[in-house]
Amino acid sequence: KDEYVDVAIEQIETLPIDSDVPIVINVPVGDSGAASVSPGSMADISEIDAGLKITATIGSILLDKDVCEKMSSATENIRVSINKAVENDLTEAQKKAIGDRFALVLRAVSGSSDFHELGGNATVQIPYTLRDGQDASKLRLIHINDAGEKEIIESNYGNGIMNAKIGHFSVFYIDVVEENNGGGFPMIAIVGIVAAVVVVGVALFYIRSRN
Repeated sequence: KDEYVDVAIEQIETLPIDSDVPIVINVPVGDSGAASVSPGSMADISEIDAGLKITATIGSILLDKDVCEKMSSATENIRVSINKAVENDLTEAQKKAIGDRFALVLRAVSGSSDFHELGGNATVQIPYTLRDGQDASKLRLIHINDAGEKEIIESNYGNGIMNAKIGHFSVFYIDVVEENNGGGFPMIAIVGIVAAVVVVGVALFYIRSRN
């Protein structure tokens, strides 16, 4: 198991946290964009109904307890990563569809196995600067498969951040969508959830960093 998870859980157990407040163990990873987590630690996080947040320079991924529980079935450490897509990450069909738009790759790999379907939800936050002429209200995160087929993800943009909830890892990019066929959900709901989680996550990391 991972010592930082054990320490964080010990601290959680001493905190007077309301049961309605989401609990998050935050792992800062900087430019690498990746964290290696043991199956045992994933199980421990899930058992206390917590989430795991990977915070990178490019953005962050928050895995809910159901995702952590599924990943705990791995036989080797799980490498969870969020990185900007480079040419080698993309098929020709993806390159053609994405063009010069901002794209990223989300992955969870254990040995030779990929966790594509997450078995729960991951909340993604990506800092993004609007390009000339882009309408912030129409900006969405879009999933694109190897064949270049697109799926509009439930997402919204506000305060310089693209917020989205996803149920699978893959290649995604950000673009304006004229008609939201992906269902969408109110910006206030996303911001409320993210704000509560971030406050708790930062507090836990601060406690862990002092020990």
